[in-house]
Amino acid sequence: MLEDLDATEGLAAVRAILLDLGKNDSAFLHRAVNSLFESAPDLLLPIAVLTLTDVLGSPADDRAVRFAAALQCVVAATALHRAGPRGAPDHLEVLAGDYLYAQAAVLTSRLNQLSIMRGLSRAIKLLCRNSLEHPTEPGLRPLFELGAEAVACLLTLDPERAQAVVGYGRLLDRLRASHDLSGAHHEARCFAEHFASGRAIGRICALAERVASSAALALGTVHPLSASNGAAAGKD
Repeated sequence: MLEDLDATEGLAAVRAILLDLGKNDSAFLHRAVNSLFESAPDLLLPIAVLTLTDVLGSPADDRAVRFAAALQCVVAATALHRAGPRGAPDHLEVLAGDYLYAQAAVLTSRLNQLSIMRGLSRAIKLLCRNSLEHPTEPGLRPLFELGAEAVACLLTLDPERAQAVVGYGRLLDRLRASHDLSGAHHEARCFAEHFASGRAIGRICALAERVASSAALALGTVHPLSASNGAAAGKD
């Protein structure tokens, strides 16, 4: 079942969008952003958005793919803004993070859904505030819920199914923060039974267990951009 998650339809398209970011802006930005996403081993947020979209009957929906990529941009930006063992991020990391927040907004604006754009804006504001107040903590709490809200909006779900989907997203945020595997399967099933059936329920439960067992929303190791790309910065 976990292998099914890694083969989620649309995931390759998300990766393609991420690896293409910055291509039309500057070679340095493209290299810097590319190095971040090439090292991302586990795109849990995109997998969650695409799994929900697939389970709800709209596999590889272009809009969901775009928003899944936007959410991963937010994860990357927040990782760059967060202080790590080296202390505060350097100016290149901050600027690259700002650029990725902006790219998330651009990708989301193309959905032409004001409610989703507002949700993204609120999430970024909260994440930036958390980065200032708690610089060493991941602080990514609202993002699974935001992804679930977007899916419910894009697919125009009826209120009951939408409520169950958003509740499931909220559960994923809680599981990612607590790493509590003990009740993950049961709690996920309680939500899934309101919007999925058969094998799809198993996928929803497997995703919850994977999120609970994940140490973080993995981006790979965030290396100082000045060290990995700074030498080339003056060439562009």
